Amino acid sequence: MKAKIDLTKTGQNARNFQGDKDLLASYTVVVKTKKGFSEPITARVWRSYNADGAAPLYAAVWIFSEDFQLSGAGKACGYGYHKASAAIADALQAAGVVLDEDISGRGDSAIRNALTATAKALGFNNAHIVEL
Repeated sequence: MKAKIDLTKTGQNARNFQGDKDLLASYTVVVKTKKGFSEPITARVWRSYNADGAAPLYAAVWIFSEDFQLSGAGKACGYGYHKASAAIADALQAAGVVLDEDISGRGDSAIRNALTATAKALGFNNAHIVEL
């Protein structure tokens, strides 16, 4: 999978839902640089409190580079598919990340692949993902 950053389509609309919703998943991309370790990408997924399987999931992505900072928010509704990857796909698109493969509804490995590809687009070839 490959990613590119389209700075003409970037947003700054990510929101931290901590305290408003239950944190369902968190992904932090960690890279080693000449200055030490850095965390250029963070993605989080939340759900409504006491939510059933059809409740919406909300995602936010924050991307930090030496040249720019981007963020995006996403949402996925319904049931019968992997909503976390759909919400993160929506958030990445809102942040200006263009993926060459659709990750929406494709699962946890698709999320990891998309975040790794985004890190490579930022110039980091040694990305590791910490999941919580």
